[in-house]
Amino acid sequence: MRTTHIRRLGALLSIALTLILCCGAAFVPAHAQEQANQQANEQAQERPSEAQSNASAEAEADAEGTPLELATEEADAALAALKDAELAYLESKAKLAAAGSDAGAEVKAAVDVAAEAVQLRAEALREAAHKLEPVGGNSSPYVSAAVTASGRLELSDLSLGTAGDLLRTWFDRLGRYLVDEGPGLLFQLFLAIGLWILFGVLARLAARLLRRALASPRVRASTLLKDFLVGTISKGVMLVGFLVILNQVGFQVGPLLAGLGVAGFIAGFALQDVLGNFAAGVMILFYRPFDVGDFVRAGGELGTVREMSLVSTVLNTPDNQRLIVPNKKIWGETIQNVTANPTRRVDLVFGIGYGDDLAKAYALFERVTKAHPMVLAEPAPMIELDKLADSSVNFVVRPWVRTQDYWRVYFDLMRSMKEALDAEGISIPFPQRDVHLHRVVAKE
Repeated sequence: MRTTHIRRLGALLSIALTLILCCGAAFVPAHAQEQANQQANEQAQERPSEAQSNASAEAEADAEGTPLELATEEADAALAALKDAELAYLESKAKLAAAGSDAGAEVKAAVDVAAEAVQLRAEALREAAHKLEPVGGNSSPYVSAAVTASGRLELSDLSLGTAGDLLRTWFDRLGRYLVDEGPGLLFQLFLAIGLWILFGVLARLAARLLRRALASPRVRASTLLKDFLVGTISKGVMLVGFLVILNQVGFQVGPLLAGLGVAGFIAGFALQDVLGNFAAGVMILFYRPFDVGDFVRAGGELGTVREMSLVSTVLNTPDNQRLIVPNKKIWGETIQNVTANPTRRVDLVFGIGYGDDLAKAYALFERVTKAHPMVLAEPAPMIELDKLADSSVNFVVRPWVRTQDYWRVYFDLMRSMKEALDAEGISIPFPQRDVHLHRVVAKE
């Protein structure tokens, strides 16, 4: 701009001077004309030197470049250096992969150095890109290249242009990856699905064969243990299938198993209660204190066993409530299995009055008890005088029944005994208290 104004000013001065000389030639003397001509020649000699100086200044400005051009050149140079660093990093990684387990410390150190160089070059590119913004340049392509190379997005990098460039870069990479690796990935996907279906069929087949083997009369095992073994073999086959699929698609199974072992060791300390329940569940399964369908009192709870895992046991109470009791609590306390044996004894107590006939009452209890169709002949019912209580003479009546008939016999005998005692005129006493009143005569 400044050079252009200087040129225009010089041109205007030249035109004005020429007009003055032309118009004043007729009025000035000869020596004045000569002086004017001499001055004009001197000015003409000075003007070329001034033009030469202006041309040299323009050449120097063109050689240095504008701030935008300089910032762009710096960003381009930083981008080229980053690409070279990335190429060196890929070459070092290729050497490390080729060496495999025989790779020495120098090869591994070269990979680390190359990775650090990529980070440094990416940071240098990020700084150079941010210099473009004050001079009106577009920093988005350079910032996105730095973010992609370093894998780190800073707050100063956030802009719509950078986000668009990053998305385009990532989508381009994804597209190239799908084009190059898509057929292989599709084949591995179908192979994994096929293997999963195959191992699912094998798991069901193994579970069916094991269940059939455990159903043999020679195998004396509880239903809980049978269900546990069948479930374990089925899940075990599926676990093997999962590991095979992982190995097939390229995952390293060895480090995964080692990691699971370490994780299990750490979890053992954090989940001591769960492991205690697990151990108690194993003991219950193998010692068989109860089975599915048994009516038990376990862990302070009363109910019918419905199912069991290695952590807890599910009970249904008589009023149809569902209880989940930890195995550790069950195994650590007394287990009362009410229905474990095929027969049970019904314990009943009946009281008669002190004035009633003992022999008649005894015969009545024996007759009513043996008349019930569910009372077993062997073992024979026990009927004995048990206690001389405060208000009654108590007899115990203890017939034997099948376990499933216990409550039916209990309720039937209670009703039948009351009816028979009333019919025979034998009293059923209840607590009484005699109160004696003595008249006290006051002394005069």
